[in-house]
Amino acid sequence: MKTKPISEKYYRLSKSILFIYRVFLILTFFISTLSLSAQEKVIVVGGTSAAPFSRGVSKTSKINEIAYQKRLLGSFYLDDDWAETDIYLMNDSIVLRDLNTRIDLSNNVLEIKTKEDTLVLPTYRIKRILLKETAKVFVTENIVKSSTNGFYQIIVDGKYSLLCQPKVKVERADFNIITNSGSRDDKIIQQEYFYLFVDGNLIKLEKSKGKFKKQFKNNKEIEMYCSQQKVKPKDKAFLIELVKFINEEKLDL
Repeated sequence: MKTKPISEKYYRLSKSILFIYRVFLILTFFISTLSLSAQEKVIVVGGTSAAPFSRGVSKTSKINEIAYQKRLLGSFYLDDDWAETDIYLMNDSIVLRDLNTRIDLSNNVLEIKTKEDTLVLPTYRIKRILLKETAKVFVTENIVKSSTNGFYQIIVDGKYSLLCQPKVKVERADFNIITNSGSRDDKIIQQEYFYLFVDGNLIKLEKSKGKFKKQFKNNKEIEMYCSQQKVKPKDKAFLIELVKFINEEKLDL
């Protein structure tokens, strides 16, 4: 049987269709390769899988931000350094001299450093301590008859004595991620509370100016002194001068 030759017109059409089909196959293969590559590069962090070659990873997966590790800044000790100390005990006439100690304000104990270990002495067994290098004297709740345990530093010693009790508190982190403000860490804050000690009575001094002035309203001379001076109830220097004035003038509250 004789075959008819393909006309030039149909030959060109077939060649064009074949070219388009090849282009289509190449594009399909290229697009599939890109899609697979994009999926394989997604890594899930913090989930159940982090396999970079898995095809089952969600398109919405992303690398999570590493969480900030919150810290506790500051110290629970009045002073981190060890200080040479004389310790006067409550029920013993013996004085423990020249011991290395530091005050733990969180637990209200005195730590004593020895060659072998660190010992702990609670305040109920202590009458007073003397830090020899700084000449600071602390008494305990046993001497001032206070329901609040702790160490009270003698700032002014007289008929009216000025005492200062150091304490610590933990200030919690308050970081605001929206405004990018505040602290990321918890902080240990040291605070000072001041007292007058007279005739065996402990009087806590107020921290606000108004309440502080009212504590001395029954004595006109003290009231006048406070009016003439810049009252700073939280300022140790101001309180020292006030108590010295009360003692020198032999005043009563």
